[in-house]
Amino acid sequence: KSITFLSLLLLLGGKMFSQDTPQYVSTEPSLKNMLIEEFTGRDCHACPEGHKLANKLMRENPGRLFLINIHEAFAPDSYPNFKTQDDKTLTNTIGIGYVPSGLVNREPGDMSIGWWEGNIYELSDDVAVCNIAGNVIVDEVTRNAKITVEIFYTSDSDFNLNDLTIAMTQDSVWGWQSNGEINPEQYVDGNYCHMHVLRDIITSTWGDKISPTTAGTLISKTYTYDIPNIIGSPNGVNVDLENINFIAFVADTSNYLGSYPIENAAQLPCLVGTQETVFPYIDKITQRQESFCASSSIFSLNMMNRGLDELTSIKMLMEIDNGDVFEYEWNGSIASYEEGKIEFEMDVPIGNYNIDFKIIEANGITFNSTKTYTSSSEDVSIMSLKDDKDEITIEIMQDRNGHETTWQLLDDN
Repeated sequence: KSITFLSLLLLLGGKMFSQDTPQYVSTEPSLKNMLIEEFTGRDCHACPEGHKLANKLMRENPGRLFLINIHEAFAPDSYPNFKTQDDKTLTNTIGIGYVPSGLVNREPGDMSIGWWEGNIYELSDDVAVCNIAGNVIVDEVTRNAKITVEIFYTSDSDFNLNDLTIAMTQDSVWGWQSNGEINPEQYVDGNYCHMHVLRDIITSTWGDKISPTTAGTLISKTYTYDIPNIIGSPNGVNVDLENINFIAFVADTSNYLGSYPIENAAQLPCLVGTQETVFPYIDKITQRQESFCASSSIFSLNMMNRGLDELTSIKMLMEIDNGDVFEYEWNGSIASYEEGKIEFEMDVPIGNYNIDFKIIEANGITFNSTKTYTSSSEDVSIMSLKDDKDEITIEIMQDRNGHETTWQLLDDN
C-alpha cells in the first residue's frame, strides 16, 4: 500500500476536530445505517444463496444497507483470485467457521444468513451516535484517490476512542462460481458476476483511532491512496476504476476480536477525475415515458464534471440507429469534480433502438465523447386466449441493473 494520511487540524491547539460548518456530513441526528460483511467463497456451493439474500436486503433498504464480500474460505487461487491479507485477517480474527455467513454491523450473535433480516430489522430504528459522509476523487491517469471523510457526533459515544475504517470494494468481476446458477441475477451463460468484493482496506484493517467522540464534534480526515492496477496473486484481478466503491464505517472500540460493533456506515460518492480543464462525462442514462405507448421520452443524464473548470455549457448530438438525429444544448453549472443532472425530451420510435449520445462541445470547446444507450419504448402486444386455463410464460432477460425491471399483473381487461 502507498498511503499518505493527512488530518485537517485546527490551527489553534492542533487537535483533530473542528467546530466549523461541515462540507459533507449532516449535523442532524439520523437512523443508523447497516453493513453486512459477508464471508463467502467461489468454491462454496451454498454461497450464491447468501449473495441472493444480501442483494434482496440491500434493495429493501436503499441507501441504508451496504455490502462487503470477504473471500478467504473456499477461495481458490484460480482467476479471479480475490484473496487478500485483509480477507485473511478478518476471517481468522473473527473466527469464521463456515460460509456463507456474515455479521450485520459486527453485532455479536449467530452469523448464519438466516439471521441477517432479523438483525437488520432490529438495528434499522436505532439512532446513530454519529453521521458519516464525504467523497472520493480519483485521477484516472495516475490512479491516485483523494478520500475525504467527515464524522459528526450527534450524541456521545460510550467510548473515548472510536475506529474509522475505509474499505474499497469492486463490482462486476466475471468468473466462475460454484452453483452460481441458483442466483440467476448474477449468472449468465456459465459466468458469474461477482459483486461487492473486498479489494483493500485503506485504513488499518481494524480502523484508525478517532477522538473526541462527544456530541457536537466534527472530525475530518483526508487520505491519499494509489489504486493498484491488479490486486491478488496469482491470477489477480484488474481494478476497474468504473466499478469500485468506497465504504466508510465507525466502530465503537477494538479488542482481540477487532473493532465492533459498527455505529454507522456510508458509501462515499466516487468520481473519476482528470487533469483536463474541460471534461464532461455521462455516467448514467435513464429513460421514462410520460404516457403509455408514446414515442416521446424524457431522458435523464447523470453528468459528471471530471475536469478542473466549471461546466457551463454542453452541446450534444443524439444519433438513433434508425437514422434520426436530435440536437440539444444545455446551459447551467456543474462544479469541478461534481455531478449534475441534465433532462430533455426526445422522440424515439416505439421498440428497441441504440442511441449514441455524443458530446460535441463543452464550454465552447470542441469535445468528442460518446455513450451508447439502448432505448426501449413501450409497445402493446395483444394475445388472445382460448379459455381461462391457458398459461402464459413471460421471460425477462435482465441487464446488470435487473432490479430496475418491474411489472404489474392486471385483470383480464
